[in-house]
Amino acid sequence: MTAAKSAANTANARQGLAQTPEHWQRVRITWQVAVNNLRQIPNTTTSFAEAQRLLPEYESKLSIVRDRLTHEQLSKQMFVQATTLARKAVMLQQQNQWTQAVVSWRTAISQMKQVSEGTVYYEQAQSLVASYSDSLEQAESQLRVAVAQQKIRADLNQVCSGSTKMCVYVISNDVIRVQFTPSYEKALQQAYAIGEAGNYSALGGAVNHMESLQTAFQAISTNAGVPLEVYSANGADLLGSFNPGAKN
Repeated sequence: MTAAKSAANTANARQGLAQTPEHWQRVRITWQVAVNNLRQIPNTTTSFAEAQRLLPEYESKLSIVRDRLTHEQLSKQMFVQATTLARKAVMLQQQNQWTQAVVSWRTAISQMKQVSEGTVYYEQAQSLVASYSDSLEQAESQLRVAVAQQKIRADLNQVCSGSTKMCVYVISNDVIRVQFTPSYEKALQQAYAIGEAGNYSALGGAVNHMESLQTAFQAISTNAGVPLEVYSANGADLLGSFNPGAKN
């Protein structure tokens, strides 16, 4: 009985200071010791009646501490998993892996929201949910840009490819810069020269080709919502530009 009451006093004192899962684990163990001591008191002793009176109280407190310990442990698990995913998301962003970064941020937020209110990690978790949400929004914005640029590249590759590579390009958030290749520019000049020499079929083909190319570039610029500039093979002469935001 003396050992049981001593353990209960220690458990109450520890419980008043407990914060982390490790603290609550020690409280649980101490209450378990108190309960076990009461259960070991023989029914033939004078302390048995008092033990039976105290046992429900101690068992109730042990049950409450067990529940609190479970919440603290689960909250710690969710918190650690969420922060690990956040670090992974940052690493993925540095590698421009925006799809995976978005998934990691979303999962990290979901895990962090599972941190139980009243646990030691709750307040910090709430702060990080707001921070992670901002990071998710930025990652989603970058993902939209990456997807749009991927579509631009696919369209430009289709236009620029051929038996003679027609052009090369550089894509930024502000402008799509397209530059004719020297071999294509030379072939085009030859076609116009032949046409001007009297081969009207060749001239008409060159003109139609340039009109089709202009339409294709304009469509790419419009679909992307980004201005497009076309330069000569030397990269110095601006041959044409399209601005989807310009007023007619």
